[in-house]
Amino acid sequence: MGARSESDSRQQATPRAVVWMARAAGADAAASLLESLRKRGVEPLVVESDLWAMAHACVMGAGTLLVMCEPQRLTGAAQLALALRKYAPGVVVYAYEPGGAQVLRMVEDQDLVNWGAPERPAPEPRPAPARAIGKPHLRLTGDDAPRPIGPSLPITEHTSSASDVLSADELAMLLGRNGPKGFDGDGNAKGDQR
Repeated sequence: MGARSESDSRQQATPRAVVWMARAAGADAAASLLESLRKRGVEPLVVESDLWAMAHACVMGAGTLLVMCEPQRLTGAAQLALALRKYAPGVVVYAYEPGGAQVLRMVEDQDLVNWGAPERPAPEPRPAPARAIGKPHLRLTGDDAPRPIGPSLPITEHTSSASDVLSADELAMLLGRNGPKGFDGDGNAKGDQR
């Protein structure tokens, strides 16, 4: 039962890649990328949505390669890369730009800013709170004596015993000791002749 098959171990050793491209681009835009990945033993999974890219990258887990084809054309590329950094840090994100100097390169922080991610503003220093010097100024209203906080009625102790709370029939009904018959509307066991 605990032995793995050879295909399971081969599947885990196979590199995984998710290729995200715009719908309008079609497979021709990344044909050379897909062919290159296949030559290296990677079977790429092509998706056309940021949600599908995120889902597959998260499910495939650490060691997965996510390639964004022409990320300037993809809606939400920066947000996806930031979400992957947060929720699936083991996924490596690359950008594929066929006309660029580096065709395939790792996504960097500046890329995210260029694609519309907000720059992290430096936290503004907050001034230290002012320290109180001397005694605090308190003013009591009305009487000088403080009034107790609580109910206006006196608190009494509950003096009834457990036998006063439930009758024997009610206790039997709650404990289900009368069987499947149950009780009628008057509190009598069904089937009893009273």
